[in-house]
Amino acid sequence: VYELWFKELDVEISSVLDMMKDLRQIDVMMLTIVSRLQRVTVIMKILVDQIKVLETMTPLDFLDFRHELGTGTGFQSVQFRLIEAKLGIRQGDRVGHGKTYKEQYKPRHEDYGKQLNKAEERGSTLFDLLESWLESRADQTFWEKYCKGIDEFMKEEEEREMKKGRLQQHRETKHSFEEFKVKSGYMKKKFRLSFEAAQGAIMIIQKRDDPRFHTSYQLVSLLMDLDSLLMHWRSEYLYFVVTLYNAVHY
Repeated sequence: VYELWFKELDVEISSVLDMMKDLRQIDVMMLTIVSRLQRVTVIMKILVDQIKVLETMTPLDFLDFRHELGTGTGFQSVQFRLIEAKLGIRQGDRVGHGKTYKEQYKPRHEDYGKQLNKAEERGSTLFDLLESWLESRADQTFWEKYCKGIDEFMKEEEEREMKKGRLQQHRETKHSFEEFKVKSGYMKKKFRLSFEAAQGAIMIIQKRDDPRFHTSYQLVSLLMDLDSLLMHWRSEYLYFVVTLYNAVHY
């Protein structure tokens, strides 16, 4: 069942990538992109819930048919790894466990390496395309007003925090923002998202109630939901695997 859902995720995400490759067409296709991503998040919620079904089995019940699944399950799924690559997870950012995923399953999936390399091509992942789109939305005038508003808020907050005896904590927060609002300081934080893309994302979030930015905010919000769901699924699945391993070996 997982593999069927992974296939559907792959199809939906690939279609979103195709629509986002041309920056000039993203606004035209925005409603369709949002609709596809809504479907992706619903599927991810189903995948998370399905783990609860597996948890109703005893470890021995699950092991009775686990070997029949081969690499078609969870983290070992070739389709899941391809989905991660298309979303923008880089091979170098993965936690190493001896052989890479490509090397481990190369005999069984000869074309896997080619598919993964294509999915990871610079500029072709969802992260890369989203970053380019957000950069195109960055507005220097908005950013200057935003920073000015934050500075005024920090000044007012400093007076309140001083009365509460929490001035040191406030100064640390203020220092962090001072670094963040200029590109040189932002780059020191080693965020993967570019400074200009971060500006664009903040503007969209701040102007989410403006009809002109409503669908753009839906896109950003859905991607944050997707990121959260992926982390939730990984943690739930890992917990299930660890519980299974402990039950069998101890």
